[in-house]
Amino acid sequence: MDTALYVPLLSAAAGALLGVVPLLISLSVGSRNEHQKWLRDKRTEAYAAFLTAADLFREHGATDYWEAKYTSDEARREYATRAGELREELNRAQTTVVLLGPTATRNAAGDYHVLVLDFVEQSQAGTLDDALELDYSELAASRAVLLGVMNRVLGIKP
Repeated sequence: MDTALYVPLLSAAAGALLGVVPLLISLSVGSRNEHQKWLRDKRTEAYAAFLTAADLFREHGATDYWEAKYTSDEARREYATRAGELREELNRAQTTVVLLGPTATRNAAGDYHVLVLDFVEQSQAGTLDDALELDYSELAASRAVLLGVMNRVLGIKP
């Protein structure tokens, strides 16, 4: 073959390669950006579900308990059933946070989860007056840390 034939063939091949490489890079970056958006959306949903479940469980356990305790057997059964459902919901929500969140979020959510469970247990351990005197500060501080970590992960500025 004549070398004059090689030059146009090599030029055409190089041109095709130079056209394909940017396309592949663009597709790779687009796919990565799409995945990051999907992950951020899923984390937002998981974090909101966990915080809501923790709030509902804490409120039910710390307030509805006392109402049910001093009413009918039926009210106590309904309370116990709902408490079990809310606890399961809280556990499922934390599992999702653990699956989707980075280590800092998993740790902060785990700490908060334990404090919520402890708070509900303490609120039911003594009398109603004891429950009303409980100190929320450790629970509030843990929630603030958790929210800060979640916001950082989601890219939300304070």
